[in-house]
Amino acid sequence: MKLKYWLSLTHLIVMLLPVIGVILLIWIMEQAEQNRMLEEHLSVIEDMHEVEGSLQHPALYEEADREYEELEQILPNDVDVTLYSPTGYVLFSTFHLPSSSYFYSRENLYQNLYELDRRYSSYALKNPVFSAGQIAGVYEIVIPRTAWVAEARSYRGLIIGGFVIGVGLFYVLIMYWLSRKVTNPLFQLMEQIKRVPEGRALKDTNIPKQNDEVGHLIQSFEQMENRLQSAQKERDKMQEEKKQIMASMSHDLKTPLTTIRTYAETLQKRQGKNDDLFFTSTIIQKAEQMKRLIEDLHTFVHLQRKEHVNKKVEVDVEELCDMLFSGYEEWCLSEGIHYHSVNRAKGRLMADVSHLTRVIDNLVHNAMTYTSKTGTILTTAFQTIDDAPDDLFREALERLNKKGHGFWIVVQNDGPTMSEEDSILAFEPFVHLPQKGKKDSIHHSGLGLSIVKQIIEEHGGTVQMIPCHQKGTVIAVWLPKK
Repeated sequence: MKLKYWLSLTHLIVMLLPVIGVILLIWIMEQAEQNRMLEEHLSVIEDMHEVEGSLQHPALYEEADREYEELEQILPNDVDVTLYSPTGYVLFSTFHLPSSSYFYSRENLYQNLYELDRRYSSYALKNPVFSAGQIAGVYEIVIPRTAWVAEARSYRGLIIGGFVIGVGLFYVLIMYWLSRKVTNPLFQLMEQIKRVPEGRALKDTNIPKQNDEVGHLIQSFEQMENRLQSAQKERDKMQEEKKQIMASMSHDLKTPLTTIRTYAETLQKRQGKNDDLFFTSTIIQKAEQMKRLIEDLHTFVHLQRKEHVNKKVEVDVEELCDMLFSGYEEWCLSEGIHYHSVNRAKGRLMADVSHLTRVIDNLVHNAMTYTSKTGTILTTAFQTIDDAPDDLFREALERLNKKGHGFWIVVQNDGPTMSEEDSILAFEPFVHLPQKGKKDSIHHSGLGLSIVKQIIEEHGGTVQMIPCHQKGTVIAVWLPKK
């Protein structure tokens, strides 16, 4: 059955329960009253006759100020009596009547004479008393239905108790039904939805199949999840194929490049003509550039693979930085660039030395690419801002993201800078950004900075590029110490 029909039926039952309870109470009380009515009627008539004999003396109705102490003594305690004058004045009553009730209208007084009036809580009989053919007065006898009232109260208590128990049981049944049909399936569906971002499969679920709105929702979600899984598998397959293609290309290109470089170096050593020397130098330079790009591509693919594992060992930070900063003087000097390093870092570090070597190599190579002739490249390592060398740009020091227990490795170069927005995009792979200061030229960030970011993040560190206007660029790496 559809969920909306179940809810409509439940609402109808809840609306009808009070009405059914009231009808049942009235019916039970009527049945009980009819069962005891004859016996009670005979008993009341007998009691009435006993009392009437004391009330049919005309003298009781002649004097308004008469004392009725003798009458009070002979009347039963459970019987109430009221005496009226012919005009409706109350002469005597065992009821505690307020002063406003001491007079009865003649119309009400003479209604229902000689009739035994059965009320819910009592029987009443009103009869006239005659003297010399005239009405001397009227008496009214009221006998309480004590046993019946007590029995009715017990029935009412049972009905109310049964009604409360019935409503409680109905509530429990409704909650059980809602839990089984709505709440539990929705909670199970929520648990499965939480697993979707984690990429876990949603097979072998225990959600019952239902032909209602909740069941249709679950079926729609399962269909959506199956489509997502299919799309994810297809995407993973394409990514893996792309990685395999890139890895295969980088491997296949290395061999011819090595051959080109070898033959070019051989030609260069043969001391040919000047044009030959220029051509061979160009071949070697371009082959070296292509080799570096292929190595970057190979490293990038290697870092992207799931089976990649860092080979970290514990090293001394000072010795590590001395090693990382060495070997670039002659390279920079050949390009007409001044290079110097300052190492002020101390402590111990868990590091993959080969990967960190690649980081510094990429950063220095990037700095050389965009440093003009006679410019300067600075590599430095320090623990706090106060330890930084004096020739490090002050603007860059002020913008360093403050960190905890660790140290900084900074590569700084003179030359043109890029915008703040471009400096963030520079760490993305294969991003093309316009190079400031060179008309119609393109700055290709390639994979070098993307590789730097991946390696540093695998070491638990961060990297940021800080363009310093009209000065140069600072790339700061922060690594946590052991």
